[in-house]
Amino acid sequence: MAASIEGDESVNPANTHTYSITEMEGFMYHWLVMGGEITSGLGTETIDIKWGETMAGLIQVVIETDQGCVSDTAHLSIAINTVGIEGRSGHEIGIYPNPVQNILHISSSDRIHFSLTDLAGTTLMTTSDNQIDLSSLKEGIYIAVIRSNDRITTQKIIKQ
Repeated sequence: MAASIEGDESVNPANTHTYSITEMEGFMYHWLVMGGEITSGLGTETIDIKWGETMAGLIQVVIETDQGCVSDTAHLSIAINTVGIEGRSGHEIGIYPNPVQNILHISSSDRIHFSLTDLAGTTLMTTSDNQIDLSSLKEGIYIAVIRSNDRITTQKIIKQ
């Protein structure tokens, strides 16, 4: 049976959430968190994470036997809910939904230029549309760069 991480997949920034994996006697748990900070439980089967304001997070746990052999690995993608991103000029750019299944919406009072890259930095698409069809992409984490007037906004996008 494959290990899976249990806990909220959609969270609010600055809140603390609990994540766990089924306890297995004689095993060690090595947690890695991106987008948040482990506040308690490091090394155990249950951790608490205080999430930052990064739009997306990732949790990974590596389960090892007491002899140091890797038994299993589990991942969980987290959507960190933010209402919008305020630019330097006071105009807000909204990116929703995140995580996204098919259509990503960009709300802005200004004209935008959108580009999407994978985590390796390869540009996958560019457009000036405010509705972007992401249905052809595989599930995973991507980086969106939105240019609007004198502003550049970068956000992680989770594709489900």
